[in-house]
Amino acid sequence: MAIALGHIMVLRLLCLALLSAACGGPHLKSKPVHAKTFEATQRCSQGPLETRFVAQGAKWGESIEIRACGVHGIRARASVRVDGKPWAHRSIGFGEGPWENERCVMRGQEATVAKKFSKTRASSSGSSTSGPSGSRTTSEAPTNRPSMFRDTNFAGEVCPNASTTVLYLDTVREGAPIDVRIWSEEPNDFERALVQIRHLVHWPSVSEKDWKKHLAKEERRARKREEAYNREAPSEAELRQRIASAEVYRGPTKAPPPSRVEIKTPRLSVNAEWVPGYWHWHDADWVWIAGNWRVPSSDIRLGRTLRAAFAPPALRAETAPGQRGGAMLWTPGYWSWDGNAYIWIAGVWRLRPSASAVWTPSRWRVAAGGAIFIPGGWRQR
Repeated sequence: MAIALGHIMVLRLLCLALLSAACGGPHLKSKPVHAKTFEATQRCSQGPLETRFVAQGAKWGESIEIRACGVHGIRARASVRVDGKPWAHRSIGFGEGPWENERCVMRGQEATVAKKFSKTRASSSGSSTSGPSGSRTTSEAPTNRPSMFRDTNFAGEVCPNASTTVLYLDTVREGAPIDVRIWSEEPNDFERALVQIRHLVHWPSVSEKDWKKHLAKEERRARKREEAYNREAPSEAELRQRIASAEVYRGPTKAPPPSRVEIKTPRLSVNAEWVPGYWHWHDADWVWIAGNWRVPSSDIRLGRTLRAAFAPPALRAETAPGQRGGAMLWTPGYWSWDGNAYIWIAGVWRLRPSASAVWTPSRWRVAAGGAIFIPGGWRQR
């Protein structure tokens, strides 16, 4: 009897997830042939985490198992390519705690944005070069970091009660490359987090003859369920109506590029916290939100921001490069102070936190004995 591949895959994945006691009969057993455990090279990251395994050509299928845990919940997407062709894609979630990444994103504060393929220009993150009038300017550092994760060569359990996701591959040609990529739409907080990826092979818990009988029986049951569903299936007109009224997916259609290497600009206040740059999906492409300082309002109120020995030079004339729309707003550049000289931080595109938000530019207040810096910020009209 012919056996539908799709039903077999569903059955195998079910047995893998529930194991023999829940399946109540013949099932697929598994063992890992290779395992890799990763930790983030910095606390905030959206990946991509990429690794490769080699298919064993197991007759009854192979799979990729992803296990992870950490202090904070993690949201990500996992995809598998076999022989260079897309095979499986899944949204996944890890961690025992709630998803919490406020430390890793700029939601309406100092969010600075640059297009992925824009030319190198003055920016809020980058290397220093000489400038006029005894000042310096910073320029964007476009170099990409190869990976935000490193293999820890860890062979044990990731941690107790780690969340697990299984991507079943069915039968794969021996020697075929299996590429796994994990990435997220927003940076995750990887505080004390580990991600373990295992390559497993499977075989029946019974003889091959009995396993084939088992699959044939399950196929007959699946056909009966399918026939019952078809009898109650909605009409073509109803299906078209459902499709027309369905919410259109507007999220990322591809993984973000590797994270850019950034150089921190001078700290803007005593308690300012650096938020590293990350990729943001906007207008059908990824745009880079450069790293910046999150300044507590208490530092501004108590005058704990940058102090300079003398007043800054005049602001430079700037023209907003390109066109943006919707949530994007051009904000002008400003002078920063590194303890010896002023550094020009060029204007950038920022993410507007709401339609009514207005940007107040950064500025200096000249006082006796020098000047004090007032960081820019958003306010509601």
